Amino acid sequence: MNGFMYMGATLINTPWIFAYMSNSFPLFYQKISDNAALSDAILKKLPHARIDNHGRLVACKDSAGKAPFVSVNACFIHHMQSRKDPEGTLSETMKLVVSTQQNGSSMVIHEETITFNHLFFQRLIAKPDGGNRRYDLVELANARLGDLLT
Repeated sequence: MNGFMYMGATLINTPWIFAYMSNSFPLFYQKISDNAALSDAILKKLPHARIDNHGRLVACKDSAGKAPFVSVNACFIHHMQSRKDPEGTLSETMKLVVSTQQNGSSMVIHEETITFNHLFFQRLIAKPDGGNRRYDLVELANARLGDLLT
């Protein structure tokens, strides 16, 4: 919960810094069908996994109706900030890595670099109060960040 204390955190990138500071998390039974490259990589590299009708990662059942344990985890690494153009526009990326355990060692299934769209995020923040905000999380941000938000 202290991701906001990361020295690379800014008011603009605080939400994804929480992802960067979090531990690896399981993808089993999570909806992943919105990411075709990730879905394809999992299906190609893990024959005992499939994507169900709801787009979630599940285990394939064998002829006896039993499903093996599927261990697929995701984490965010390599948060990078740079100013590339003469105007000093901030470019910010983070890498998503999805892996599994095979024969006692970690195997990368998929990785991709995510480039953040600061303008989109600013527009999202500026949406009227009728949006899909979780006000319990807004209150938590206000309590943790206090004066930094004003």
